[in-house]
Amino acid sequence: MASQAQSSGRLQHDGSPTPRYLSRRWLTGLAAAWAVLILVLAIIARDGDVTVQTQRNAAEVRPSVDRAVADIVTAAGPEVALTVSPYRFDGSCRISLVRRGVFYERLLRLYTPPGEEQALLERIVDRLPDRYAARLRTGEEQLHVFADADELVTVGGDTWPGSGRIEFSIHTGCRPVEQPIVTFYPRPDPEVRARLDDLLAAADGTVAAWRTAAVPCPDGLRWALEVTAEQRFDSLTGFAESRPEGATVVISEDDLLVYQDGPYSITVSLREGTLTATATPRCDG
Repeated sequence: MASQAQSSGRLQHDGSPTPRYLSRRWLTGLAAAWAVLILVLAIIARDGDVTVQTQRNAAEVRPSVDRAVADIVTAAGPEVALTVSPYRFDGSCRISLVRRGVFYERLLRLYTPPGEEQALLERIVDRLPDRYAARLRTGEEQLHVFADADELVTVGGDTWPGSGRIEFSIHTGCRPVEQPIVTFYPRPDPEVRARLDDLLAAADGTVAAWRTAAVPCPDGLRWALEVTAEQRFDSLTGFAESRPEGATVVISEDDLLVYQDGPYSITVSLREGTLTATATPRCDG
């Protein structure tokens, strides 16, 4: 009888449950506890104060993203050439097991004479407000800046020494989908549009499409204009030769021309024959 009870997994010689019975009961209890934990975490993620900042939708944290752009532009200084992108959808994500979210970002590109990238990044890190906790990591091939803006907005900057190009990504983090960021494109200032029309005409080109992007400056919003040429180009030679008199060249390469023209940063880039030109107002600082 004892051997039958032991083999059945119900009783041992002393009448206590066998290890197999204990294991089954333990697994059942663990599964129940795990289910309760998942439910609690889902409720916290949806309604709790623990993650209240991550629950603010993308439209609500837009001011924090714009403020980060403004702070970086101000820290860089009014003499630095730049371009600013509109808001870009950057993919889907999960806020919790039961909620989906979205990512948005703005790209801020700074241009400096090749070889001066680290000095510019060090200046930005030094000048950013303390709340960003900005830090610079140097490497043989790349330089990285990491910073934390308000409401869990993240800032990352990258450059390759000698390129003259620094790209900052100001990222919303994973946000609820209820209110996405909508980008409006107001008509460009006629003076700025004429400036780029003249630039293209000097190289026998015409505008095929345009879009605008808000540049948050300390004294208020300004608008940048980006145009795409109708024609395809093989080089930027014509543009380098026809830049306005008195313009200060920052970068002049086969695929990128950057110069300062009065209150504007002008960039002309070439990618697989498609030419894009931008006129971005610089902040006064």
